[in-house]
Amino acid sequence: MLALIAVTVIVAALFFLGGYKDPTAEYLEPNYTSALLFMMYAFVCLAIVLVLVDVVIGFVRKAVSDLKGALRSLIGVGVLCVILLVTYFIGDGGQVNVLGLDEVPSQSELRLVDMQLYTTYVLLAVSAVLMVLGGLAKKIK
Repeated sequence: MLALIAVTVIVAALFFLGGYKDPTAEYLEPNYTSALLFMMYAFVCLAIVLVLVDVVIGFVRKAVSDLKGALRSLIGVGVLCVILLVTYFIGDGGQVNVLGLDEVPSQSELRLVDMQLYTTYVLLAVSAVLMVLGGLAKKIK
């Protein structure tokens, strides 16, 4: 954890204090933008790998003692996959102009962005509803 914090502090300092590629440009681009983006991609990939490893290990441990309970624990993963599929097909995929990007993003890239946004909205709404219902359930008891 300390190593991740140290890397984050160093890259953030480079990004904010490292100057600009062209200080006279209309839109300033910091010198270490690519380092910041690479770090964020690496952290997201690391998080995904760790979550998947944890899910697999948890499933195997539970399957040894209670196979039916282990299969029930996969319901959340299945629901998330359904939400991802539905939000992918809901995504627009219409062309947009991105400032500073010469090439136009493909329809599948734009659908993936929409999928990410819609999934975030759905999960946020579900968690808010569950928090309210959990609070009400405690007050009723």
